[in-house]
Amino acid sequence: MRIAFVTFEFGEHTYGGAGTYANEIVPEIANLGHEVVVFAPERREAENEGTVHTADRVVRISIPVSSRFPALQFWLRLPAAFRLANAIARFDVIHFNGLCYWFARKRLSESPHILTVHHLVKDTIASASPGPLGRICNLSGETGLLVPLLESRVVTCVDRFIAVSSHTKSRLIKAYSVMQECIDVVHHGADTDAYVFKEEELEKCRQALGLSNRPRLVFVGRIDDPRKNLDLLIAALPSILKEVEAELVVVGAGDTGKISRLTRALSLASSVRILGHVSETTLHKVFALADVVVIPSRLEGFGLTAVEGMAAGKPIVATRVGALPEIVKDGVNGFIVPEDMPEVLADKIVTILSNQHMASDMSQQNIATAENWFTWKKAAIETIGVYQKALADFDGV
Repeated sequence: MRIAFVTFEFGEHTYGGAGTYANEIVPEIANLGHEVVVFAPERREAENEGTVHTADRVVRISIPVSSRFPALQFWLRLPAAFRLANAIARFDVIHFNGLCYWFARKRLSESPHILTVHHLVKDTIASASPGPLGRICNLSGETGLLVPLLESRVVTCVDRFIAVSSHTKSRLIKAYSVMQECIDVVHHGADTDAYVFKEEELEKCRQALGLSNRPRLVFVGRIDDPRKNLDLLIAALPSILKEVEAELVVVGAGDTGKISRLTRALSLASSVRILGHVSETTLHKVFALADVVVIPSRLEGFGLTAVEGMAAGKPIVATRVGALPEIVKDGVNGFIVPEDMPEVLADKIVTILSNQHMASDMSQQNIATAENWFTWKKAAIETIGVYQKALADFDGV
């Protein structure tokens, strides 16, 4: 099968979960014997803008670094690049990774169009509550005025949907009246082997990052994204520190100003280590160094951090939002807590840190669950099944 995979994030141009998904699922599908051609943008200087660079089955569509609307530039230039590649050998299916194309014309070709939905923009807006002025100022952003209109159009232009969770599937049905038989749930994965390191490697990493030997809580996510709700964990930290002398390690891109000010105001600076963005290998080591992975989110279409923490063999404490209850089974491999009760979050974290036997049982449960249910190979096999359904059902245009 020849597959066109359209994504706004890929390779070194990866910023979040959609990019991680693209980086992992594409090689796994290729390993199953299929040809995958990736179409992705690349920011270049003005003199190189508009050119198309093809290497190793990745078509990089150049857009100017100075562009205020890089997504629009990518959308405008994608059809020509696609037609050129499709003329060489026809694509059997076109797989869109999230809202990575605007469908100015209804279709790119007569092949089936498949869309992976990571979460709904509608839900992002409801969670972030940006207000009218904020939406105007962030015109082309996810909480702006344009992207929700794009989402409502895109769902009418594809033939099948891949939802990353049962929660996301139910939201598609409720928000856009998508027929449930057109949606397949395919969970993300993680590689348990990627989190296994020698003790000396982890100790070297700990020292290099300036981490203490105290029990570690690990938060991974964009620091200034209100959906990730880091404020809740910071609010819970004083109660945790009354019971356990712990350290919070914060990993993720974004403006650290607000969180830094909050930790200082609460006299928590000595107990919080903000690492910012780190390399993939360092991230895996941080997971391996964790005692508890905490996910205090307000919105998660899937919750990749939870699966990564599970693959590392760590207990998870997460909020009862989105797809997180599909992944974290309360009292089995971690705990599920309300999204607005820091005292409950603190209590569950302390419970794990204070009970080594419970923590060990949860860790073993998580490794087994990750190995059996959340692998990228399993996700790739199920994705191929979606392609086959689309081809079997497709009548052409």
